[in-house]
Amino acid sequence: MKLTRTFLYVILFTFVTNCATYKAQYSENKLNKVNANNKEIAHSFYLIGDAGNSTLTENSPALNYLKRKTENTSENATLLFLGDNVYETGIPNKNNENYALAKRRIEAQTDVAKDFKGRSIFIPGNHDWYNGLDGLKREEKLVEEALGKKSFLPQNGCPLEKVNISKDIVLIIVDTHWYLTNWDNHPTINDNCEIKTRTKFFDEFEGLIKKSRGKTTIIAMHHPMFTNGSHGGKYSFASHMKPTPVLGTLKNLIRKSSGITNTDIQNKKYNALKKHLVTISQENDKTIFVSGHDHNLQYIVQDNLPQIISGSGSKTMATKLSGGAKFTYAAQGFAKLDVYKDGSSSVSFHTVKDDKIVYQTEVLPPNEKKIFNTFPKNKITEKKASIYTKEEVTKNGLYRYFWGERYRKYFGTEVSAPTVDLDTLFGGLKPVRKGGGHQSKSLRLRDKKGREYVMRALRKNAVQYLQAVAFKDQYIEGQFDNTKTEGLLMDVFTGSHPYAPFTIGKLSDAIGVYHTNPVLYYIPKQNSLGHFNSEFGDELYMIEERAASGHGDKASFGFANEVISTDDLLKNLTK
Repeated sequence: MKLTRTFLYVILFTFVTNCATYKAQYSENKLNKVNANNKEIAHSFYLIGDAGNSTLTENSPALNYLKRKTENTSENATLLFLGDNVYETGIPNKNNENYALAKRRIEAQTDVAKDFKGRSIFIPGNHDWYNGLDGLKREEKLVEEALGKKSFLPQNGCPLEKVNISKDIVLIIVDTHWYLTNWDNHPTINDNCEIKTRTKFFDEFEGLIKKSRGKTTIIAMHHPMFTNGSHGGKYSFASHMKPTPVLGTLKNLIRKSSGITNTDIQNKKYNALKKHLVTISQENDKTIFVSGHDHNLQYIVQDNLPQIISGSGSKTMATKLSGGAKFTYAAQGFAKLDVYKDGSSSVSFHTVKDDKIVYQTEVLPPNEKKIFNTFPKNKITEKKASIYTKEEVTKNGLYRYFWGERYRKYFGTEVSAPTVDLDTLFGGLKPVRKGGGHQSKSLRLRDKKGREYVMRALRKNAVQYLQAVAFKDQYIEGQFDNTKTEGLLMDVFTGSHPYAPFTIGKLSDAIGVYHTNPVLYYIPKQNSLGHFNSEFGDELYMIEERAASGHGDKASFGFANEVISTDDLLKNLTK
């Protein structure tokens, strides 16, 4: 009997100590040293979410606290309301008995934003959708009437919006509930959106992430990618006791294991969204997630991605320090993200209860200094080179029996190609950024007139292809380098003739189809490549016009100086 009682006490102790709590929890020092001395802030972001629970007569304590703490901010700042701006069901129609309270709840936040010297942006959360697409648009209208156009993003119930904060800082806003909701309940959901499918959404998001490489890229979305609150399956002792002991635990167990609600990260659709966005975001090493949803303050670093959660704008919910969590606290307050001119950033968390910074830490380190090696002026006009080495195209008889001869011979044959200095080609080309293809290693170039070109290596990238096709939910950079898998896939690429692109122009001219004009070059490492020399140069490339506006002097472009996207073309055709 005594043994049984002791065992039950141990089980109870373990159970209680593993519950989520409302107390502040730290995995390290409360105030990590942020080396901000002599650093100039490029931009500050004030982050508050789930602030939509004010009453008809009083603001939530967190809103009042935020207003007081932002009275002396500079104009070089952005205030982000991270969704669930109106509890419990967004904005109903004007005839509804709850309309006055709902309107008051959004006005409590827009009144704070009106006094904010910088820009204010509201993003939607799941509760903002609970009166349907019409209710979401009513909320957007109320916010824009108070603060002006584009203060509620994305607009029209669409999923994605990019805001250029500066040349070095990008804000990408995602309406996560657009992805998670049942579209059958919103028949007109995508009528006014360019993105009409979830697949297209991921494609566009990936494009924005790749275009933002090298810049501090803040992804603002209501639902977090990592969380240790109730939406991440961490529950308080009180939650386990409701409605009664055992039943409360069973309730939480069913919720966590089944993913029955699309507000929880265990939900199948939510988990798919998380895996896709996390994988894509890892292709930009300056990505920061900022979210609300869980009613607490959290800072998590997981999969090399920092996640800031500031969802205690009007409610609190217990949280647990586990996994990649560095700090968690269930107290009303807000977070402040400072981005410095050297590319570094830091986050601080402020609470009403403590009336001070309760945690701060560096988020991203300063930009690495770009190394510019000096290369001698290219003196040769032509160079012999092959795409693959002889060893890479030499296969035994059994291998060739199963896989065929393919075009290995041409991949391994040395060809003579002209060499070129980019600073003299087409009047002088300057590298802009890396390309975002799924197979080829490419570099975007721009001439003095602003016209763009693409420098694309003939040697394709096997791991890049695997990432795009086979591992959409898992980041694999570096995991297949110099492996048999990589070697096999490199051989698969020999199934197409490596020099076929150079025949397309003449064939297109014969049937009257517009086209680009690729030219084969051997590009040596050179001063014109700058810091891109670490990844580009000393191999065969094709250089061609980018299929974009500006090339109106070429017959192969139909002398058209403006090029529109396929989406814009289809939109114009349906008008």
